[in-house]
Amino acid sequence: MATQEEFHARLMQGQNADNLPLWEWNELRNELTRERRDMVLTQRQLEVAELSARPRLKERLHQAEERVSILHKAWAACQAEGNLRPAAMAVVIAERIEFLTRELEDVENQIAVMRGWMAELPEGAAQARELAQKDVDYKVERVRGMKDAREWELEWSIKVSTMSDSQVALNASQGGGEHRS
Repeated sequence: MATQEEFHARLMQGQNADNLPLWEWNELRNELTRERRDMVLTQRQLEVAELSARPRLKERLHQAEERVSILHKAWAACQAEGNLRPAAMAVVIAERIEFLTRELEDVENQIAVMRGWMAELPEGAAQARELAQKDVDYKVERVRGMKDAREWELEWSIKVSTMSDSQVALNASQGGGEHRS
């Protein structure tokens, strides 16, 4: 199974100055995806938070929204300046979708194994069950984040597959696509 580092190593393998804009575009896109996922998680936490925790979460959400906005602008500028070709962008996106799909399946399998193990715990193992449930809850959130990221990648895959080179440049000059918060 390929790790994120292996994915980046393959992307950088044999890079020359002409390919660096594609690498930079992909790195910014990945960072934007991570920040968007963190922002969504903070929004979800805010929805269920106790009253005393809300001011801290609102501040965290505001900071996350600012980071997403800045990254989105940098990513769009990179796309506009990089003279990127839709075919090259599509390959990068397809590899990312493949990576996310494998990771998603792996984490979902881990959850199933953990739940099976929890079902076999004796009644008196409350502490072990509680710790295992926390791990499952964490992994369930990871799955939600990976599904969100994969959905965003699929949307971009469709969008890029219908673009010509001139449309990529025009789209980037107009902000690089939808920015959802």
